[in-house]
Amino acid sequence: MDSLNADQPAEPKPQRRRAFRLRIPAGERLIATIEGTDHVVLEVSEYGLVVDAVEVPNCDGCCKGVIHWDSRNQSAFEGTMGAHAKGGRVIEILDGISMRDMVRQQRRLMSRYPSVRLWSDS
Repeated sequence: MDSLNADQPAEPKPQRRRAFRLRIPAGERLIATIEGTDHVVLEVSEYGLVVDAVEVPNCDGCCKGVIHWDSRNQSAFEGTMGAHAKGGRVIEILDGISMRDMVRQQRRLMSRYPSVRLWSDS
């Protein structure tokens, strides 16, 4: 039997994953080294991170750095300066942080903080 909607394009599903953010508990100190300066990461996603500084070293609004997930894992990233937010500065990530990195960190944090909600879909 043919579908009545066969000639209509499929509705695209909204990508909630783009808005997925991993909040870092106060007891954890996730560090991002940007242009040789260490900053505490307050929140991280595939598309941006918030660091605890009002001003971040940059070259014409672009910055490069490394996020240190733990003593063995790190990811180099490149991004542009965003707005001030949550007591820090947003860095919009152009390249470097993958969903695999985020899930690995989320699992590690969930095992250490089982009663804390570490993510946000909004």
